[in-house]
Amino acid sequence: MRLTGTSTFARDIPVSADGRTSVQLQHRGPSMEITGGVIAGLGGGALVFGFVNGEGLSGSQSNEGNIVWNIMSITAGGTFLLLGLPTFFSGLLGDHDAVFIETPGRAAEMARRD
Repeated sequence: MRLTGTSTFARDIPVSADGRTSVQLQHRGPSMEITGGVIAGLGGGALVFGFVNGEGLSGSQSNEGNIVWNIMSITAGGTFLLLGLPTFFSGLLGDHDAVFIETPGRAAEMARRD
């Protein structure tokens, strides 16, 4: 079997004697990259805001509340950045297409692009 499109699969598919072999074509869209990119972008923005905010938005002389706000922004921003970047890159670099082959009496097989 040879499938063409965004990926090429060159794969021999064993067919059972009674013809109950099933083949599923899977294509994963860009949702993983978009989600990871949004999370990383929000985290990076919060991280930069926490470092640059200094005196706070109000510009008042009381920095106690601003320090707590900055620490929370840095902590949350760093966490979102550390969670979003691996999700973004694993989606970006991972396989988007696959073929799942199910033959009765055998374990299911998955073929990724060549």
